[in-house]
Amino acid sequence: MNPLLIHPDLELHVQLIRILAILEKASLNRNDTLVLNIEKIAVFDFFLRHPVILFEVLKMADKKIPFTLEEHERNSISSNYPSREGLYRFEEYRKLVQILLIYGHLTVTVTDSKEPFYNITERGKNFIDQINTSYALRQRELATAFAALHSQTYRNLLAQITPHINGK
Repeated sequence: MNPLLIHPDLELHVQLIRILAILEKASLNRNDTLVLNIEKIAVFDFFLRHPVILFEVLKMADKKIPFTLEEHERNSISSNYPSREGLYRFEEYRKLVQILLIYGHLTVTVTDSKEPFYNITERGKNFIDQINTSYALRQRELATAFAALHSQTYRNLLAQITPHINGK
C-alpha cells in the first residue's frame, strides 16, 4: 500500500485563502488602478509561501516591513531550501482564479492590450473576513507588505527573488 502524501501548500482551500489575501491587499495601487495580473499573483503567492524571502526583498529595497518573522518561518525547510517552482505555474493560478470568479469573489478587467487584471469583490472581502484561522490571519498580515511592491514588474520582482533562491 502506498502512503498518501499530502502537500499542504497545494491543498485547494489553503491556496484559495492565499489568493484571496493577495486579492484583498494587492489588487489596487494607491491611485485605485488595477495592478494585479496572473504573474504578480504567482510572485505574491511565492512570497506568502516564503515569508523570509519577502522579508529580505523588502529589507534590501529599504522598504517598511509590516510584519515580524515567526520562528517556524525562519527555520522551516522551505525557507532554507526555497523552490522557484510556483513562480511559473500560471495555469494553476488561472484555475484558482476561475474558482474564485465562479463564486463571485473576484472580478476580471481586460485591458486594451488584452491583459486581464484581477480585483476582489465585496463578496470576496466578506468571505475572507469570516475566515478567522491563524493561517488566514497570518497570510493577510504578510500580504500587507505587497503595497511596497505594487509598482514593480514581474521581471523586476523575479530579479529580486533570484539571489535568495540561488545558492540555497
